[in-house]
Amino acid sequence: MSRGTEDQSARLVGSVCLDGWASSGKTTLARSVGMALNLPAIHTGMLYRSTALLWLSGDRADWRELAEGASEPSTFRACVSWPSRPAIGPPGIWDDDVTLAVTRVAREFPVRDTLNDSIRRFVVRFGPAVLEGRDTGIRTVPEARVRFFLNCDDSVRAARARPNGRLMERDGADKMITDLEAQLDSYVELDTAQISVLAATEMIVKAYATAFDLPGGDLHE
Repeated sequence: MSRGTEDQSARLVGSVCLDGWASSGKTTLARSVGMALNLPAIHTGMLYRSTALLWLSGDRADWRELAEGASEPSTFRACVSWPSRPAIGPPGIWDDDVTLAVTRVAREFPVRDTLNDSIRRFVVRFGPAVLEGRDTGIRTVPEARVRFFLNCDDSVRAARARPNGRLMERDGADKMITDLEAQLDSYVELDTAQISVLAATEMIVKAYATAFDLPGGDLHE
């Protein structure tokens, strides 16, 4: 294996994946973990919303082209939080019509494959990142050594969700695409209703320090 290939592999292995159901706290926790580890956080949900926005505009011909449009640098960068700057996503992605469309768009495997490829290219180019979103530790960067699955009670998720979040529809779409039972063996499960963001961040930072034999891991130090 060449030095360049080894470096690319290390960047994938050194990423953190936060999987979980919709409104389980992935975005908030990814930003917090990214700040603690000084890593960018890639918000895959924003990338899917960006793809849905393009679909609604009718500007692209097929699913792969739609996802490639969402992967263009200016759009992709808007879906990445840096320690000094949280992501807000491109204008329009939080509109109600996009929320209604994103589940439909995310079911398409050409979309998922294209966005996964774009995320991997980002990590290979810029270094390890915190990835948050469904299937990030299984299909996007399965090489990642630190992988958590976030879960919590449906009532808590409903309280966290945006208006018209369509949680049950999104859960149903996830179950059609993903074999959840098979996935859980590859993750550490974390109930975000039973732990604060700070405590969850500290748990993940400690797991990262242990995985890579790094000192520290205590955010209070």
